[in-house]
Amino acid sequence: MLNFLIRFAIEFERTYTRFLDLQKAEAQARDSQIEASLERVRSKTMAMHNSEDVTSATETMFDELKKLGIDNLRCGIANIYHNKTFDVFGVTNLSATMPPKKLKPKTNAA
Repeated sequence: MLNFLIRFAIEFERTYTRFLDLQKAEAQARDSQIEASLERVRSKTMAMHNSEDVTSATETMFDELKKLGIDNLRCGIANIYHNKTFDVFGVTNLSATMPPKKLKPKTNAA
């Protein structure tokens, strides 16, 4: 009976060690996926030559977030100014991509 318990303890230790190794491997695989996605977005942004290229970079960012399992409705890049106006450089959602445009805040007519 004692030999059985010793053998069981040894096998349990091996199994648990294998489980921890698998968890570590899964975490490393996830980190690799994130790094690869970041590199694809980074390379797309580094290849931009003018403001019209922002749209394709935004699409790439949206696609990479979706591949990583991050569900969102919209990705975009905007520049917001102190006078509450802002430039939208690229917005991507599930169905379409909007071209860059400048938006101004609504004013309340008194």
